[in-house]
Amino acid sequence: MISLMKRPVSIITIIVLLGVLSFVLICPSVNEDSIAAKHPFLLRGMPEHIPSGNPSADERPSKGRFLVATSRITDPRFREAVILLINYDRNGTLGLIINRPTEVKLSTLFPGVKELQKRSDTAFVGGPVGMEQFFLLIRSAVPPEESLHVFRDIYVSTSMSLLKRAARGDKGGEKFRLYSGYAGWAAGQLERELSVGDWHILQADPETVFSKDPEKIWQDLNRLSSGIRVKRESPAIGFLAAKAR
Repeated sequence: MISLMKRPVSIITIIVLLGVLSFVLICPSVNEDSIAAKHPFLLRGMPEHIPSGNPSADERPSKGRFLVATSRITDPRFREAVILLINYDRNGTLGLIINRPTEVKLSTLFPGVKELQKRSDTAFVGGPVGMEQFFLLIRSAVPPEESLHVFRDIYVSTSMSLLKRAARGDKGGEKFRLYSGYAGWAAGQLERELSVGDWHILQADPETVFSKDPEKIWQDLNRLSSGIRVKRESPAIGFLAAKAR
């Protein structure tokens, strides 16, 4: 896994990422039903489990929120990771790490896709699970076909035709990023990690996903989440800060 944009990409990582191509050739286009069938975590439903300790609504995991790794996490796969949750329900949780870019160009991964050949977009590592699969995050004012809504104007898909269309820039203003693999938790597993303080939860925003420097995302969100936690635990501090503004 590549954790820094300018860190050289290992041969193993390139081989794994090239596996995305074979997946696309086998499954060039999928609809919503086939996405849900292949990834049961994407089945719609209301959560039947929440973290212990009666957290507030803002502190509960849900689709469209960030998991921000705390300093407790030393596993290199998730150290300083920021994960966008794209599904959370009774079956479990699925998310994409948004701050693990590589230097591998999409034009290299998909040499047969002419729409990518003049672009400089690079792949991201979305997580350690299913790295032979790709996930497309797209920001669009109009809901794209063959996609599932995540939050606001952000959608997720595994459709090759949608990737081609986004790369062509058919609809002005659309942005996209492609991720190899994902992060997944079985039912109750994420709640246990939250209960011991492995993750902070923040509402996601499109600008962080598509516009911020990936190398700065974790530092900025970790600082923000720490400040929010201090205010919640110390009402007087929040009151003084409000008076000072």
